[in-house]
Amino acid sequence: MVSLKYTITKEDYINYYTHVMWDAGDKKKARAKSILKQVGFVALFISVYYFAGGFRFLNTFSVIIITLMFATSLLPLLGGRNSVRSQAEDMAEDPENASVFTDHIFTASEAGTEVRTNVSDIKYTWPAITRKTETPAYFFLFLNAIHALIIPKRAFA
Repeated sequence: MVSLKYTITKEDYINYYTHVMWDAGDKKKARAKSILKQVGFVALFISVYYFAGGFRFLNTFSVIIITLMFATSLLPLLGGRNSVRSQAEDMAEDPENASVFTDHIFTASEAGTEVRTNVSDIKYTWPAITRKTETPAYFFLFLNAIHALIIPKRAFA
């Protein structure tokens, strides 16, 4: 049996949320697909414009329009991770979520896991853990696609 005592901080939650919503491998694939769709649409439009003879009249205005089209399809992607972190920060600051940021006692045994806080005592059998992920600072034991037990590696020190 292993027993760990730790406190989930707001930064822990922000890192967890950012991992699940942005950094996780399956999210990277979805983002790449989205980028290809956005850039592909602009490339298709420019190709049609080219084959329709639009570039015969290539001037500064046309170059500006094409540049703006590419920029508007790519710029939202540059701030995506910051937007996800901002959402997580808002959730962490919400007083209704304060019970997340308490002392946790995590116990793992042959039967499963138990997580105790000052407001809850929850037991999970091992089949309830659908996936585990490790980052440089955390272990995440997922109970479904978006809900996981957050175990900071600092708890092992």
